[in-house]
Formats: sequence, C-alpha cells, structure tokens
Amino acid sequence: MSKKELVEIFSFNADVAKMIAESFDDLNVFKSFFKRAPLTIRTNLLKNSRELLYNKLSQKVDLTYTEVSPFGLRLKVRINARQFDEFKKGLYEIQDEASQLISLLIMAKPGDKVVDYCAGTGGKSLALMSVMQNSIKLECYDVDRNKLSILMRRAKVSNCEVKIIKKPKLKFYDWVLIDVPCSGLGSIRRDVDLNLRLGLDADKISTLLQKQRMIMDNAVKFVRKGGHIVYVTCSILKRENEDQVDYFLDKYKNLELIDVKTILDIL
Repeated sequence: MSKKELVEIFSFNADVAKMIAESFDDLNVFKSFFKRAPLTIRTNLLKNSRELLYNKLSQKVDLTYTEVSPFGLRLKVRINARQFDEFKKGLYEIQDEASQLISLLIMAKPGDKVVDYCAGTGGKSLALMSVMQNSIKLECYDVDRNKLSILMRRAKVSNCEVKIIKKPKLKFYDWVLIDVPCSGLGSIRRDVDLNLRLGLDADKISTLLQKQRMIMDNAVKFVRKGGHIVYVTCSILKRENEDQVDYFLDKYKNLELIDVKTILDIL
C-alpha cells in the first residue's frame, strides 16, 4: 500500500502517513486497519477467576479465552458488554488485551511503592491491583482531576485499594508507570476517525513527542535508585516508541533498557 493510498483511505495527513510507513518494514501491516478490533474484557481477580467468569458469561454470550493475556476473555460478537450484572458488580473491565499485559510488566513485590503518573480513569491501575491482589502501595496522579474522580468510582466497584495524590514524591517509588499522551494510532481499529478528530499532523506529533519527554524527565525524578520506569504508549509510530526510548537512554546514562521479552516469555 502506497503512502498516497494511505492518505486517501484513512485521511491521514501526508506527514503522518510517512511516519507510519517509516515504522514498518512491510506496508501490508496496514491491512489490519480494515479489521475491526475484537471486544476484550479483563477478569477482576479480586472478585473471581477467569474460569468462573467464563462459565458465567458463556451462558449469555459467545466468548473465548485470550491468546496471550492470562486473565482476558474475547467476545465473539459486538455487544454492549456493560449491560451484564457481572460488569456492574465489578467482576470484569473492558480492556484491550495488549493493555492488560502492562500489569505484567510491573513486576512489583508485595509492599512495593508504585505510582501511575498518567493514571487517567484508571484502566491500568485497576488491572495492576487486580493482579497484585492489593498487596502494593499504589498512588495515582493525573493532571485531569475529573478523570481521577472516575478512577475512584471504578476502584470502589472493583475493590481496588488506590490512593489519589496531588504530587508524586521525589526518588520514592519502586515502579513509575507512565502511560504517556500519544497519537493513539495503535487503537485506530476501535476509533477510525481518531486521525480526523485529533487533527494529527507533523506539528501535532512533534508536540506529543515533547510532552512525552517532559513526562519522562519527571519520572526519572520520582523513581528511587534501583527502581523501574515503565514507558507505555498506544501508538504504532516508531517516533513515539523506539526512537523515544533511544532518546531517553542517550539522555539518562544511568538508565538500562529491559527487553519486555525477558518479562513476558509468553511472547
């Protein structure tokens, strides 16, 4: 698929289309844009197991186990997954499979101090506390206080013990999670007009790159010596992922890259 075709089919700005093309060796990857993203849910392990949830929901809807996430279920039909009592009772959350895996990258031990620095409405915070069974000390921060209010409501339903903070502590945390603002192009199958709504172009991407670097600058201040920073985007652009990581490693000589494959040996 040529850059011109990408621009015409997906209404990408020409500069963004070029950045997408630069991020992959095989442009056939863009065929996946035509496939609708599957509807995936994450089991809340604080309230039940994946097997128990499967048994309950399989009586109402056709579903299967996720291939990679050990606590995900994939619905085979597009329905309102919020309609079931199991959702209202906090037995599961709607969350993409890749997003579910972030909780496995944070290899915290009971009692570890963790901050979700771009917590938003709490999807990854809730997933982490589900996996860790509320055994860590998780603090959540976001510049949008309204999103944090939503996080707290979700946490209450899910039985997740999280703490909202006004400002993270310096050199304090064992783990700092930064799910940074990004182009969101990795979620385009769920949000086909994303490019148009955000007005993505070279200037917009440049602004996002600078914001991501500012957030990393703060994360480095918050993590204790020997601690870990988990950098996350929902972008497919190399400029927001690999290139940014190279930039961080060049700027901060005391940082060491950990290959996720050494953690997620299921990949």
